[in-house]
Amino acid sequence: MFRLIASACLIVGLCSPLSAEDICIACDGPEATYRCAPELPGNAGNAELRATVGTKACTTVLAKAGGHKSCHAVQTSEPCTGNLRAVTLTDYQRAIAGDGQPSTYEPGALELARRNVHETWICVTSLFGDC
Repeated sequence: MFRLIASACLIVGLCSPLSAEDICIACDGPEATYRCAPELPGNAGNAELRATVGTKACTTVLAKAGGHKSCHAVQTSEPCTGNLRAVTLTDYQRAIAGDGQPSTYEPGALELARRNVHETWICVTSLFGDC
């Protein structure tokens, strides 16, 4: 029983998004709204730099991944109602690499496992509404 509780606490701690760093992104053509959680390294600088880098990564990756004409960050007094999407710097690098260019990047086993657990956690916590 103790192992089960410890495992659940570890998964929640590793996978739950940091809502303080979530960015509300609105996209046009087709229209959509996302709650983006940029996953930046711990040494990515001060809060202002992290926000700037996170916003740039989110807008670029979500525009390309969703086939949108453009995306931009929006400031709202209301909670952002979009689906949660996690974006990493690796996602950003892939998005700006352009189509048709060979990529030398291959995700490691740890990154794949972490991303799968994170996406599963988002699915479960949304009561299967964001799967």
